[in-house]
Amino acid sequence: MDIDGTVNDLGSHVFISHGHAVTRPFFSCPEKDYQFDIYGQPYQLALSAKTHGFASAGFAWYLNGLVMTGTSGSVTVPIRLTEKNPNAVGGVTTRDTHIVVGWQIVSKDMRTSNVVLTVQEPFGKYELNIEAHATETFNLVPPSAVGSDIRFINSSAVQWEPQYYADEAACSRAFFDTAHRYVRGHQYLNLVLTLPDPPEQYDAALRTLRNLARELESLQHAPAEVQRGIDQFLRARLGVSAGALRNLASDQGHYG
Repeated sequence: MDIDGTVNDLGSHVFISHGHAVTRPFFSCPEKDYQFDIYGQPYQLALSAKTHGFASAGFAWYLNGLVMTGTSGSVTVPIRLTEKNPNAVGGVTTRDTHIVVGWQIVSKDMRTSNVVLTVQEPFGKYELNIEAHATETFNLVPPSAVGSDIRFINSSAVQWEPQYYADEAACSRAFFDTAHRYVRGHQYLNLVLTLPDPPEQYDAALRTLRNLARELESLQHAPAEVQRGIDQFLRARLGVSAGALRNLASDQGHYG
């Protein structure tokens, strides 16, 4: 059984809180006190379950292990909620809580079932584990099937005052201008300048890190400001130093 789904914003964002925090918009910026607002976004999650090889399927939907019976209603499910807090270490706090999810079966036929989940607060980042169970209602010995989907919800955002974004642009431009003048043609070092969060495919991530490490070895004679900037950037984005990456390249040379 296949489950597909889309997340759509429901109405306008919701103001949560206002505050200020001493932080750096970019690693090379000086620390300053910036004001911020935190907003949450209600949403709807539209899900469709489709069976294969069933003559006439009956469906039951589950959310985080709790069954949703009937054609509409609400269910209170436990979640591990990560909330944005610029004054906390790492910019977030995490707690266990519950969320109320409204749901409605909007359409169904002999092989598909479509449900819409409506979610308001609390706002933040969490997982929703969805399952659809199908049983054959036509035969005396019914086959069954289970489909599952995991949705990673992120329903809040931090909006900083305009000066934060102006300082971020100025500091990053100064670093990139210096770095790009020196590292032209270094394929993998260019990845450092646009490095995303670590991917879930850890084997691919390791190959990328080893490629970065080899390129770092070739830049041992780069200007000191470029080397310091790259080291700080790696520490901020990956929590690893340039020296540790060079050691990774050395280990790769010894062990294959």
